[in-house]
Amino acid sequence: FIWVDDAEQEAILARKAARGGDELLEAISLDNDGMKVGALDVYSQFFATNLDEIDMRPQMLEHIRGLKLGELLSHEGELYQKLKKEDEES
Repeated sequence: FIWVDDAEQEAILARKAARGGDELLEAISLDNDGMKVGALDVYSQFFATNLDEIDMRPQMLEHIRGLKLGELLSHEGELYQKLKKEDEES
């Protein structure tokens, strides 16, 4: 777990506001700030509503691999392969 003081929290929130709602940048920033589970939540929400964003899915897969979540990695990896194949066929 990472605990942040008020100043760190304000800095994180300021960076979030500066990104203007870009969810992928938010996930990457949370990851860089050491907030791995928060980053995974943002990645998951983004890709659940943006199935066509195939090119960025490997970023989430690497994140999941880093968290050592094998079952989730298998599931998301299979979904990525399926979506990639469908995209190539269309």
